[in-house]
Amino acid sequence: MDRDRIFREVMERALEFARDHAIPEEATCLYLAYYGALELAERGVRPVLQAGSAGWPRVRPQDDDGINPTHFSYMWSPDEKPSRMALDVGLMPEMHVWIGLPDAGQIVDFSAGLFPVQARKLMGYDWPEELRPPAYFWGSAGDLGHAFYNPDMAAIRCALRYIGDIYGIDGLNRLFEVGRKNGFPLQQGRDPLILPALPASD
Repeated sequence: MDRDRIFREVMERALEFARDHAIPEEATCLYLAYYGALELAERGVRPVLQAGSAGWPRVRPQDDDGINPTHFSYMWSPDEKPSRMALDVGLMPEMHVWIGLPDAGQIVDFSAGLFPVQARKLMGYDWPEELRPPAYFWGSAGDLGHAFYNPDMAAIRCALRYIGDIYGIDGLNRLFEVGRKNGFPLQQGRDPLILPALPASD
């Protein structure tokens, strides 16, 4: 399976949608996960949409002062006031969306390479070149180093609801129809691939 080609095709589809709807490129994790799941399902790979908290390290161990964050992260915190306000008006709160591959024990994040872009835009953070995430991540928990992906059932349901809101019931059904056509049901958040929580820093 040509992972680079899949990534390029998924990115092209997601960015075309983003441009048509005036969505910033760096805020496309939901769309990349949706189109990525479709692409993988069409190729006979069973995907599970995942959502929750995720982060990549941007501070070298020797530069960790014990005070400032070592990671740039999206944290699922539905009880925090900003998240409650977003949810109350139908907006997507702070969270991250990616894909789980339960049969392979892997996760796929086609938006991993956008973490530094968002960090610069939102916080003005620099990102050392040697710590930059790959353009996309496709691997197991052991391949993540000190990055982390922690799925949450409520966040997964939230992501599925937003996919339904954005693409309509036909778009959501398409995701599951592709899976059925290829001989497997796509999980609707009932059986997420739970990866072990990884340490945020040394």
